[in-house]
Formats: sequence, structure tokens, C-alpha cells
Amino acid sequence: MRSLFAAAMLVAVVTAAVFGQVRAHEFVRYDDGMHVVNNPHVLHGLSPESVRWAFTTTYFGNWFPVTWLSYLVDSSLYGLNAGGYHLTNLLIHVANALLVLVLLAELTGAVLPALIITLVFAVHPVNVEPVVWISSRKDLLCLFFWLLTFLSYRAYTLKPRASRYALVTIMFLLSLMSKGMAVTLPFVLILMDIWPQRRWRKPESGWVISCFIRNRKLLLEKIPWFTMAGLFLVINWSAQENLGNAAVRQATSLQVGFGRAVANYVLYLEKFFWPARLTPHYPKASPEFPVNEFIVGILVLSAITAVCVRVRRKSPAMLFGWCLFLGVLVPVGGLVPIGESVIAERYLYIPQIGILIAGAFLIRPLLTGSTLRTTLTGIGAAMVIAILSYTSWHQTARWRKSTTLFTYVLTIQPDDAMAHTNLGIVLAESAETRPEGIEHLLYVVRKYEADGALPTQMSMAYNNLATAYMADERFEDALPLLQQAIRANPDNPDLAVVNNLGQVYFQLKDYTLANFYCRRSLELSPNDPQAKQLLEDLGALP
Repeated sequence: MRSLFAAAMLVAVVTAAVFGQVRAHEFVRYDDGMHVVNNPHVLHGLSPESVRWAFTTTYFGNWFPVTWLSYLVDSSLYGLNAGGYHLTNLLIHVANALLVLVLLAELTGAVLPALIITLVFAVHPVNVEPVVWISSRKDLLCLFFWLLTFLSYRAYTLKPRASRYALVTIMFLLSLMSKGMAVTLPFVLILMDIWPQRRWRKPESGWVISCFIRNRKLLLEKIPWFTMAGLFLVINWSAQENLGNAAVRQATSLQVGFGRAVANYVLYLEKFFWPARLTPHYPKASPEFPVNEFIVGILVLSAITAVCVRVRRKSPAMLFGWCLFLGVLVPVGGLVPIGESVIAERYLYIPQIGILIAGAFLIRPLLTGSTLRTTLTGIGAAMVIAILSYTSWHQTARWRKSTTLFTYVLTIQPDDAMAHTNLGIVLAESAETRPEGIEHLLYVVRKYEADGALPTQMSMAYNNLATAYMADERFEDALPLLQQAIRANPDNPDLAVVNNLGQVYFQLKDYTLANFYCRRSLELSPNDPQAKQLLEDLGALP
């Protein structure tokens, strides 16, 4: 127990040393506005109204009330002090690392291999994004309750009681309410029945029927959990459809999605074992079937699976960890597109637990027996952890503020429209850097026009450039862009576009059209403060 406590203290200290700099980080212009900075419900802090909103909204295409509640608590404590939100993220990550340590120590029966692998998790560069990005809070919370579900299920299987079953159910529900990615957890619990809990009984004959009959109690006890997972799938699928991801899914056939998913698995393995050129935004996925990547993916995945199956009797943890990794990654693997990006590093935050479990059992034999072998293994592990820590520290520094983040992204992907857009908007806020910002926004408009972007993207690009021109009082240049923004998406005009049109016409002294678009804004959002102010300005005219 003392050694486990000492290991836990070391994990907490090392994690804080690598990520402690986030206390001085700012909000970034990459969904932080939607989640916190420009979200009136969150800014209101904890109240009966905001709590009710957290449990009823599918804002931003998800239903995750636990995540919203955590933002509300932060808002009440810190207001708009970004350092407080970053501290919360860091504390949750430290808690997750400690839970990983406990889990691995329980499974392996040894503290040292659990400590080494936990440190890999704690400081791994692929985990920088969920830790330092305030908008990725849902990944941190989801894993926190996911791990508690895992550990509480182990306790339940050792001594089944109604209270322990209820605890598993509550932890699973909280994980789902943090992020829908937890829907695969009931399958993980079935894997646990096979190993390490060894509750699963082998079929005698007629594999499928016999398997069900002999294990019907294990399967029936999970029906409530599968039902919960199904309900959350429906809720979040509907929310994503309302957000607009339906267009992306409709443009992607199941065949292309399967090919992309296989290729993505290899990309995720590459990012985990060789975390180089990490970025918060990866290129847009190709609509074509990725033939070469698919072939490589099939070969790699088949080879790893074959090895795990071959050694399953001697080392069942290998097959368990590999199946966990493959299964938990399914919702975000690319079979059904969530967005346009090929992959996202934050999606590895939960699936990597499978790799970590396999890794702990792989190094355990190297840390017993020969003193020389143990020493060499320890030195090698220390070097790997030091390299990962160094890489993560620098990657964390790149997230310090919007300009450092998106400037870095453009060094990795010079044609990334998202990075050009966000960097351009931030630079355009200052008169000194506005010309540079306009260049970035103009680049996006030209790129989208050449690529044939979606109507909503095209409309947003025109509006962003027009807003920058308006800040420079170039209203004649802004007007045709705003008109193009309306034409690009006439059936669902964005409130910001309509508001800007009202403002531009007012500045150009076309008060009739200014009044028209002002009232159109109030139709879209009756309490919009910008439209109300314009209405007052119009009413004050002689």
C-alpha cells in the first residue's frame, strides 16, 4: 500500500510538472467560445435555470449534461479566468492517471509496471489536446467515470450485490452523460467477463446457442446497460443531425467509411507509438476509397490480431487490451463520419487504455528476476517517459493562446482552412495586425470557392472577411461579401450575416434596408442585443 501511495504521488507530481503551465493559458478560438466565452448559459454560473438548460440542451450537437455542469461550476468559481478552467482539466487528468495506476496495479498485481505505464499515459503527447483544450473537458470526464465503471464492475463481479450493481450503473450513466463515446462500455464489460474476471463459460456445442445459454445470466445483467447505451446513441445521433453533420454522412458511403476506418486505426496506432506532427485539426477526409491505406491497414491489424490470438493462453491481457482498443475506437474510427477531419488525437484518450493494459503485462516480466534486466528496463522506461514529457511540455506551450496555436498548425498544414480562419479572425481584432488577418481570411474564401465548400462554410467564410472589412470601416467592400453569404445559404441565413447586413446598410445610410435586416435579425433571435441596438439607432434618426 505504501509503494502504491508513493507511486501515486510521483504520478501526480510529474503530471503537474508537465502540464502546470496551462494555468497561464488563455481561451483559444477553437470552440472555447461556443462552450464558455460566448455561452450566456455557462457565463450565468450555477443556477436552477442553467442546470435545467444543461440537462435539456443538445447545443453543439451533443447531450452531455455532466460536462456542462462542470463548466457551470467553473464559471461560478472563476468567471472568465481561463486559468481556472485549465486547472480543472489538469486536475481531472491527474485523477484519471491515478485511476489508471490503481487499475493496472490491480490487474498486474505489481506496482512498478503499473507506475511506468501510468506515467506513459500521464505525459503522453496525444493526451495534450484533451488536457489543455478547455473544450475537450468531455473526454476527461468520460474517461474518469469510464474507469470508475471498470473498477466498480470488478468489485461487483468479485462479490455481486445489488448496491454494487447500482454503483456500476450510476458510473456508466455519468460516463455517458459526459460524452456519448462511452456507449461501447457494455461490450468492454463482457470482455472483462472473459478476462480478467474469468466469469465466461466456454460453450459445449453449437457455439452461438450454447454460448448464450451457458452465459445467459452474464448477458441478461447487462441488458439495462445496453439499453442505456442505445438511448444515448439515438439522442446524440439526432443532435449531430441537427448540427449539420448529416450532409457529411450522406456524402460518405458505407464502403468508403469502412475503408477509412481501417486506415484510421493505423493512423491512431502511429500517433500513439510515434507522436510526431501532432495538430488539433487534421486534413479533410477524402471522399474516395483509400485503397493503399486500406491494404496497409488490413495487413497491420491482421498481424497484430494474429499475434494476440497466438499468445492468448500465455498472455490473455494482450488480446483483451487489443480488443478493447479496437472496440472502444469504433464510434470515432471513421466508419460513420462525425466531422470532416480524418482523425482527432482526443479520440485516443479512452481507447489507449487497452494498449496500456497490454503494455503493463508486457513489461512486467522484464521487471522481475535478473537485476541487470530490471535496471536496463527501468533506464529505458525513464528515457521514454522523459522524451514523452519533453514533447508534451512543448506541445502544451503551443496551446498558450490562439495565435501560437494556429500559427503552429499552419507550419504542419499550410493550407488548413480552419487555422487560417481562426488566426485571421484573431489578428483582425487588432488594427495593427488586421491587414495580416484579412490576408488569412481572403485565403479561406478563395480556397472554399475553388474547392466547392458546403453552403454553411461558404457563408461563414464570406461573413468572416466582411466582418474584418467592417472593423476597418471598409463597408463598401463588406457589402458584396455579405450578399454572397446570403446567396450561399439562402434557406438558413446565419444570424451574424443578417446582423452585419443591417449594420453595413446603416453605415451606408440605406436605412430602409438596414431596418429590413434589423427586423429579420429579431425574427431569428428576438432578444439579440445587436439587433435591438440597431433598432434603437434607427429610431433615433431625425
